[in-house]
Amino acid sequence: MREEMQAIVEDRNSVIIKHAPKLPKFFRGRDENVEQIAEDITSGDPSRTRVCILGPGGMGKTSTALAVMRHKDVQARFAPQRRYWVPCTSANSLEAFLSILCSVLNVSSKTDDPLTLIIAALEASSEPRILLLDNFETPWQSTQSKQDGLKIVIQELNALEHVAILLTMRSGFSPLEEWNSHKLDVLKAGDAQSLYIAIDAGAEPCSELHSLLDALGYLPYANTLMATRGKKSLSTPAQLLMEWKERGTAMLSRTKSEGMDYCIGISVDSPFVSNTPGAISLLQVLSMLPAGTYRSHIGWWLPIYRADAIETLREAALVLVSDQQPGSDVQTAHLFVLPVVQRYMQMSRPDNELRLAVYHSCWKSLKTFNSVTTGPNDGGRFKKDITEISTEEVNIRSLLTDAVRDWRNNAEIWSQGVMKDSTPSLTILLNSLLVFAWYQCWTKPQKDLICHLISIAEKLGDSQTRAEGLFCLGAILFRLDDYLGSLDAFRQAMELYQSFKTKASDIRALECEIGAFRSELEVTVHKNELRETIFLRVNDTKEFCIDNPILPRAWLLLKAEACFLSGDSILCNSILEHADTEVANWSKTIEEADGFYHRARCLAKARQYQEAICLMDQAIESYKTLGVQAHDSAIFTTLVKARFLRASNSPHTEILSVLELALERARGFGGPLATILTLQLFGDVHVDRKDYPAARVAYEAALKAGSVVKGYTTERAVRICKYNLEIINGLENGCLPEEKARFRYSGTH
Repeated sequence: MREEMQAIVEDRNSVIIKHAPKLPKFFRGRDENVEQIAEDITSGDPSRTRVCILGPGGMGKTSTALAVMRHKDVQARFAPQRRYWVPCTSANSLEAFLSILCSVLNVSSKTDDPLTLIIAALEASSEPRILLLDNFETPWQSTQSKQDGLKIVIQELNALEHVAILLTMRSGFSPLEEWNSHKLDVLKAGDAQSLYIAIDAGAEPCSELHSLLDALGYLPYANTLMATRGKKSLSTPAQLLMEWKERGTAMLSRTKSEGMDYCIGISVDSPFVSNTPGAISLLQVLSMLPAGTYRSHIGWWLPIYRADAIETLREAALVLVSDQQPGSDVQTAHLFVLPVVQRYMQMSRPDNELRLAVYHSCWKSLKTFNSVTTGPNDGGRFKKDITEISTEEVNIRSLLTDAVRDWRNNAEIWSQGVMKDSTPSLTILLNSLLVFAWYQCWTKPQKDLICHLISIAEKLGDSQTRAEGLFCLGAILFRLDDYLGSLDAFRQAMELYQSFKTKASDIRALECEIGAFRSELEVTVHKNELRETIFLRVNDTKEFCIDNPILPRAWLLLKAEACFLSGDSILCNSILEHADTEVANWSKTIEEADGFYHRARCLAKARQYQEAICLMDQAIESYKTLGVQAHDSAIFTTLVKARFLRASNSPHTEILSVLELALERARGFGGPLATILTLQLFGDVHVDRKDYPAARVAYEAALKAGSVVKGYTTERAVRICKYNLEIINGLENGCLPEEKARFRYSGTH
C-alpha cells in the first residue's frame, strides 16, 4: 500500500506543479532572505524546516517563497515531484483547505477523514518533501474556518519530520509559535531604485524618483506598479509624484480585481478585520499619523479603543511594530501603518467625523503641554513638555497642516464643530497652532504654521490671536536670522497689544518692544544711538516691572546686549556680572544662561580665553538643563566655543571635534546663519592646517548655505569665504606664493 501511494503521488504531482506562478522577471532586494530561508529549509533539522514568511500584502512574500523553491540547494534536496505548491487564496474554510491539499497530493477528498489520507500520502515515502502553503491567511483568518481544527491539521503536518513546510501569510504572527518567522521588510532605497529603473529603463536616478519611492514607502508591489505606469504612460517620476498626491493608490488600481486598492482591500475588507469592533476606526486613526505612534500614546489620538482591535490589525499585518529591544516595555512599542495603506485609508475610506475627533484629541494633548508658550523658566515643566511633544512632533505637524487645509476647503465644518465641552473647533485649531508654533520656536524654528494662524485670525477678525501669532512669528524669524522680518512682526504685535488697553496687554506689548529692539540691534548701523534709547526705555517702564518677574530680567539682558553690540564689552560684562543683585529670580533662568554666553564673549574680547571657555561651558550646561535647543544664543554656544579654542591655539583636532557638534546643532536646531558661520570656521581651521582642499569644501558649502538668507553678518561671511577661495585658487594654480597668502577670518567672539 505504501509503495502504491508513493507511485501515485509522484506520478501525478508533476502536473500540479506546473500551475505554480512564475518568479517575477524583476525581483530585487530579497537575496539575504532567500539565502537564509533556503539554508533553514534544507538543513534537515525539523526545528528549522518550518518557515513562515510574514508581512503585509504587496511585500513580496509569494515571490520570495518562489525564489526559495528555485534555489539550487532546495532543488537539490527536494526532487521536482516532491515539491508541492498549495495555493490557499480560495480556501476560506477548513474543509476547503483540506480539499485543496488533497487535490495537490492527488488523493481523494470524498471521505469523512481527508486528513488521514493526506498524512498517509506524505508518509508514503521518507524522501524529503516540501509544502509551500501560499497565502495561508485566507483559511487561518477566515470567519468560516474553525481555527482549532486548522491548527490540528498544521500540527499533524508539523509532526512529519521529513516534510519541510514553507508558508506565506499576511500576518505578523506564525500559526505555531515554535515555527521560524521571517518578517519581510520594505526594500532598501537602493534596491527600490534598482527595481524601478529595471522596469522603466527611461527613468534615471534623481531626487524626484527618491521622493516618489519614499512616498510609496519602498513597498515592492507599489514600486512595481508605479514603474510600470511610468513606462507605459511615458511619465517622469515628478509627474507621477504629482498624480500620487492627487489620487493616491487609485492611480495604481485600474480594475476592481487587481492593483494596489485591491491588494489592500483584501485585508481591510476581510471579515476577520471588519467584524472586529473598532478595528477599522483604529486603522483610520493610525493612518492619519505618518510617523506612527507609541502603544502608550494611542489614547492621545483615540481616547476610546479596544485592545482586540490592535491584536486583529497586527494579525492582519495592517499595523506593524518597529523592532523592539528584548525585554523593553511593551508600552514603548512603536505602531505604524505603511504609507500606501495610509493613503488608501485617507482617500478611499474617509471619515470626516473621526478626522475632526482626532484634531480635537490633538489639541487636548497639546493643551497639557502649554508651558512651551511661556518659556523655560518654570522649574522643569518646560523641558518635560518639550520632550513629550517631540515624541509626536511629525504627527502633530501633519495633523495641523491637514487641519488648516481642511479649514480652507470647508470652513463651515470648522465653524459649526464643537468639542464635548462646547469649545468651538476653530478655537481648538488656533490654540493648537499657537502651542505647536512655540514648540517649533524653541526646537527647530519654522514659520509656515504660525503664518497660517495669523492668516486665519486676520480673516476671522480675531485681533487677540493675531497679536499672539505675530509675537511668536517675531521670535521665530529672529531665530531664523530674518531680523527685518522679526522687527516688523514684533512692531505689528506691539501695536495690537497697545490697542487692547489692559495691563496684561501692556506688559505683552513691552515684551514685543524688547524683541523689536533686539532685532533692530542686529541690523542698525546706529547702535550707540539705539543703546541710549534702550537705556531710556528701561527707566520709563519701571512701574510695569514691579509685579512682573520677566520684564526686569529681559530689560537687563537687552541693556547688556546693546552694550556689547555697540562695542562696550566692559560695561556689558559689568551689567551681567552683578545681575543677580540687580533683579530678582535671576538664577537658573534662560536670562542667566544668556548672561553666561554674553560674558564669555566679553572675556574673549579681552583675550581671556580660558575664562571665556569656562563661562561658555556654563552657558551650554545651563541651556541643556533648561531644555533649550534653538534659543537665540543656545545654537551659537558650541560654535563660539570653537572660536575661543582656535584663538587660544588649542589643537586642531579638538577644535574640529567641537565644530562637528556645532554643525550638528546648527543644522538640527538653528537658522541658516549658524550653519554658514560654522562652515566658515571649518574652512578657517583647515586653512590653519594648510589643508586647502578641505578648506575649499567648507567655504563652498558656506556659500551655498549663504545663498538662502540675507543680512549683514551673512553677507560679511560670504565676502570672506569668496575672498579666501580666491586665495586658495591662487595657491593651487601656483599664481600666489604661500608666504604672500593673506587669508581673512571671522572674529573670535
